[in-house]
Amino acid sequence: LSMYHQQSQQFFAPGTSTGAGISAVSGPMDAAPQFFSGQHSPSQSTGQLGNVPAIGEYFMYNWVVMDGTNQAVTGVHFDKYEDLLWCVNCGGHLTGYYGPQLSKYVSLHVQKDLRQVCAASPLAEAGVFTMAKSGVACYSKFGQRRWSYSCPGMTVDLAAMIHDPEAGRLTLGGRQDRVLQLDTGTGRLVKCVDMGPDGCEFLRHNGRFICAASAKGTVTLLDRGTGRKEHSLSTVTGQLADVAVQDSLLVTCGWSVRHDGNVIPDRLLQAFDLRVLRPVQPFCVQLDPHFVRFLPAMHDRLLVGNSLGEFQFLQLGQSMPSSPVYQLGVGATDIDISASSRCIAVGDGAGVSTC
Repeated sequence: LSMYHQQSQQFFAPGTSTGAGISAVSGPMDAAPQFFSGQHSPSQSTGQLGNVPAIGEYFMYNWVVMDGTNQAVTGVHFDKYEDLLWCVNCGGHLTGYYGPQLSKYVSLHVQKDLRQVCAASPLAEAGVFTMAKSGVACYSKFGQRRWSYSCPGMTVDLAAMIHDPEAGRLTLGGRQDRVLQLDTGTGRLVKCVDMGPDGCEFLRHNGRFICAASAKGTVTLLDRGTGRKEHSLSTVTGQLADVAVQDSLLVTCGWSVRHDGNVIPDRLLQAFDLRVLRPVQPFCVQLDPHFVRFLPAMHDRLLVGNSLGEFQFLQLGQSMPSSPVYQLGVGATDIDISASSRCIAVGDGAGVSTC
């Protein structure tokens, strides 16, 4: 267990929490000088941290091994409403951690092959949603099962899940020809959207659209209110690795097909303006990207990373990276950024969660 902090920093603001991952990092340098309790340890500068793995102004603060006999972490998610970090692994464990100490809040075995987790508002009847290959389940934040849905009469291979608290809908996509929408209170299927044979492996949303992306790089824009198809975009020539959306800007990363037919990682992130449905200037990175995330509290910054544990920051409006490549020294299977952008959670294949 390793924990570090910087002078005059608060890593988690009310409504956010810490993360799970084998190398995790916390706390930009402009944060407020207190933790949850309002107390703060003696000052310590970044120069005193030695060889602690870091991503720019973020540095390793804590780490923990998940329950489930060192199974790979498949999903990490900061609760936007409470100081909790939710993690799932391929062994079927759902674990919630509280506060910067990563104190275990709840842990239970759900089902094998868990792939994603997300949390709902504490005011809603729903609590935490877990997605496996063949279905989803809803639990209270104390671990009590509320409902489950197993896609009756369908052969599914679920890969993506997104929660819309305003509509009370849970949208599911995967390697099947339909996107499913469930009522979050009851788990009842309310809508199916035909996506064609390519399916939908990534789901993101902004204020207007649900962006449903296939592995082949087609991004279909669904009306967030009705679920109706509005537009589609072709984003990569090879295979899509990740999608991020913030306001009207959509950014993708993936692989490109060379002239000889080989597929290689593309170090150009493709970007699109969703207001006019046109590509804009791409972003160049100095690593082979696998993850791309907007920093929620800093709309002009992107974090790009890969499964080797390499990360780099990008500044919107600049075609070249605004930071060098940072190496955590560990692999990454999933990442998430807290709502305050003060903490990054990283999950890895050895079942370790860090922040």
